[in-house]
Amino acid sequence: MKQLDADIKSGNFKKIYVFYGDQDYLKSRYKDILVRQFVPDGDTMNLTCFFGKKIDLKEVLEIAGTMPFFAEKRVVVLEKSGLFSSACEELAEFIPDIPDTCVMIFTEDKIDARLKQTKAAKAAGSVIEFTDLCEADLRKWILQRIAKEHRQITANALDLFITRCGSDLWQISNELEKLISYTFNKDGIRKEDVEAVCPPLAEDKIFVMINAIFDRNADTALCCYRDLLALRTEPLNILGLIREQYRLMLHAKEMSEENVSLREMAEVMKLRDTRVKMALPVAKKSSKIRLIEGIKACAETDEKIKTGLLDEHIGVETLIVSLIKRRNCRWLICQIWRIRSPKPSISLRTKRANTVITQDFRLLSKQRKPKSRNTTTSSERNTMSFTRMHRPRILKSSWTSSSPPTRRSPDIRTI
Repeated sequence: MKQLDADIKSGNFKKIYVFYGDQDYLKSRYKDILVRQFVPDGDTMNLTCFFGKKIDLKEVLEIAGTMPFFAEKRVVVLEKSGLFSSACEELAEFIPDIPDTCVMIFTEDKIDARLKQTKAAKAAGSVIEFTDLCEADLRKWILQRIAKEHRQITANALDLFITRCGSDLWQISNELEKLISYTFNKDGIRKEDVEAVCPPLAEDKIFVMINAIFDRNADTALCCYRDLLALRTEPLNILGLIREQYRLMLHAKEMSEENVSLREMAEVMKLRDTRVKMALPVAKKSSKIRLIEGIKACAETDEKIKTGLLDEHIGVETLIVSLIKRRNCRWLICQIWRIRSPKPSISLRTKRANTVITQDFRLLSKQRKPKSRNTTTSSERNTMSFTRMHRPRILKSSWTSSSPPTRRSPDIRTI
């Protein structure tokens, strides 16, 4: 990008420019700057634009080889053509022979640096990648835009503005225009103005929801979920944001244990410093097991929703409630240890005297309960009742005071 700025300032332009990357705003901005350098407004004779992959390459090369009409340069612009993502021998052979009266500008999402046309474009012109700005460059860019309007902004307002607008320069540019118009009669831009004009992003609501989940506050978590639905965020997108936030906290916790600085974390994870800074306190107070279980629960819910076993609204709400009720593994280990381990001795210090009364609960645990009097089992009771019912009858007349009762002998004569 610095080389491109130097070319614009010096006026020494090249025959071909290839812009690629995720930052569409910068690609469009520099494309418009280059077009204005060669073609005045309203000149449609010397400006030809192509969009998409369904283009006729022979027609493009013929137009590029045509002399300009009463002008120094002819400009050919191709957007998202895909000519630098697959092999193209015709373009690779034409790039070194581009006439001096033509400037070709390509804006692509991705390119393949191994292709012949890419190497030829680097030799004959410039191949520039536009990525998301880091937080320091983003602050500088916002301050420059505000300074052009002769305005000032406080540090708190700038921090809040960056967190609410993210890293998309299209959105930042639009929100800056609204904010400058809103504060037209004011001295500067303050935090209250940003809160009144700029709506919060879904990521900011996710941060509040995750904090509520780890604080076991179901009302706040479900309110954040309803606010995200009101912002027209799909339940599956909310589920993806929750899973992404859990992964971010897991990585932040692992790197914080290795004493990695905040800026290095943001560089490794390719995120803004403010986002990592907001996720780090919650990550430190949670355990790795809980974070991993949360990621697994999100994956299971996503699978059930996509296979049709669960409704997306019910699935996400159930997931939020389950994450709130999910106990920490450390807490469970402590509870199991309290149950299984013997209770320690408790020392009670009296107020009047410095005497210590020790109550050893180990002795109490060793005491056994006294057995009940009736120790007979059910089988023994059944045999006793059976013997009572079937024992032989004894006649009272045969009893004597000196002899025990005997069984009556049958009379043989009566038989």
